[in-house]
Amino acid sequence: MSWPKAVIVLYAAAACSQAAQAELIAVDWQAAGDRLLVRDTATGLEWLRVSHTLGQSYDAVTARLHGGDLDGFSFASVIQVDALFADAKSNAHDGIKNLVNLWGPGQNWSWGLVGVSAITQTVHPDWPHVQWLAEIAYQTDPVANPDTPSFANAMNGSIEHAFASRRVGSALLRVSAVPEPVTWLQLLLGLGTVGMLLHRRPADAAQ
Repeated sequence: MSWPKAVIVLYAAAACSQAAQAELIAVDWQAAGDRLLVRDTATGLEWLRVSHTLGQSYDAVTARLHGGDLDGFSFASVIQVDALFADAKSNAHDGIKNLVNLWGPGQNWSWGLVGVSAITQTVHPDWPHVQWLAEIAYQTDPVANPDTPSFANAMNGSIEHAFASRRVGSALLRVSAVPEPVTWLQLLLGLGTVGMLLHRRPADAAQ
């Protein structure tokens, strides 16, 4: 096998490894054991637990982002939340339940649902002062409530900038400062490719 083909095979293996290892894990933020962050190993993003911003409006949380105690975080778009929900559902049969417990903890809703509701960055197209809500919930008793199944939807409601609800927090994220193992593998493969190109250049010139 020639070296270009070998590199392609290695990159493909790294991509498969990333898909296989993708998971959501609780990690510490400010103190050992606080478990206030949810790290998505597929995207390299860390999500602050919604419970940390419950009862605070979009405007109030925004004031804490730049230079405040939430510096380094930003509101997630509905696309980013959708990716988080997709990763949760793809990793386990009870992936929605696991994410609710990690990102929440969840609150009791009607019809036997336990869920999390969070403000996103994305503005409602018809109302410039309204943000889309991301909501995810699991059914605790599907037999008793068969018509209300578990769900995950990043555009499942809306809320005004200045309005606060004790049941609603914020969808905040940041880029993880700790690269996943597959990221290191891809970096090493890239450096190896550059090294092989530089090594071959004198030989090509001689020919």
